[in-house]
Amino acid sequence: MPAAARQQAQPRQGRRDASSGTTTPGTKWAIGEGVEGGPDGDATFVLVANAAAIDGTVRFTVVDDDGTNETKDYALRSNARLTVRIADDFLKAHDARFSVVVESLTTDMPIIVETAQYQTTSRFLEAGDTTLATRLQ
Repeated sequence: MPAAARQQAQPRQGRRDASSGTTTPGTKWAIGEGVEGGPDGDATFVLVANAAAIDGTVRFTVVDDDGTNETKDYALRSNARLTVRIADDFLKAHDARFSVVVESLTTDMPIIVETAQYQTTSRFLEAGDTTLATRLQ
């Protein structure tokens, strides 16, 4: 993976969005303001790139607005990317607002994290945005 990783989100109907990327991978990232469902048909995807030449594991912790959280671990191959739609794997996220923390559980496996958020309403066919997460470590 090049030093300046630029992720591209492709979660819906061949649509492709890109964030500005980063030259600094980390081991722990945070995403605020995730949302699923609701009147605007919101969908939140989290994209994780493994910036190392080793396979490893990442942990997602989804923190709901009520303060409860759910965690799930995912395998992540070397120099590969993982895309997770939060509502698919975290049941409490349906029709809810939440934050997400993503951390590498593997020593010497830095990651890069982005979020892709989309809306589908009667006013718009599709609207979306892809944003680099906040690096915590």
